[in-house]
This record gives sequence, structure tokens and C-alpha cells, in this order.
Amino acid sequence: MKLPVEFFCETEETWPARNGRPGGRAYSVYVIDRTPEPEFRLRDMYLYRLSDEEERTYKGKLQGRSGVLAVHQVQQGIVNPVFRGRILEVK
Repeated sequence: MKLPVEFFCETEETWPARNGRPGGRAYSVYVIDRTPEPEFRLRDMYLYRLSDEEERTYKGKLQGRSGVLAVHQVQQGIVNPVFRGRILEVK
């Protein structure tokens, strides 16, 4: 699904190893749906998890900008869903 968004705030998360699982990190950005028709917009902010390649390209450059996401998967996060996919365009 193509989703026009505003990139709101970038976050970096890390977690320690525990219960035999390795530690890890993730770089994400909160997005706000900017679908042209307001009645069809998602009403919350959602996390979009950047791939390693996207992190190298866009880290520190997304906040306050708009763009288009290709959302391939919606994962259940601890609080809200997390979008996975690809950044198609940054304006």
C-alpha cells in the first residue's frame, strides 16, 4: 500500500541480550498519514522501521519532511503497530 506521510520524529532503540536471545537495535521514524482525503486518514502516529540501507541514507534527514512509503507489512509493536516496507520518495 502506498501511503503519503509526514516524517515526525526519528528514534533509535536498543535492547540488551536476555533469555538466550541476542541484544539488538532499531532505527525508526514516527509517521503521520497525509492521505489527501481527511476522512480516510489513519488517526494515530505510527512507527516506520528503517532498513539498514535506509538508515545509512536517511538518518537525521527525515524529521519535518514529507514523503511516500510503500508499506509491505504491519507488525504488532509493544504499544502501536510498526510499519515495514520501503521509502519511495522524500520531499
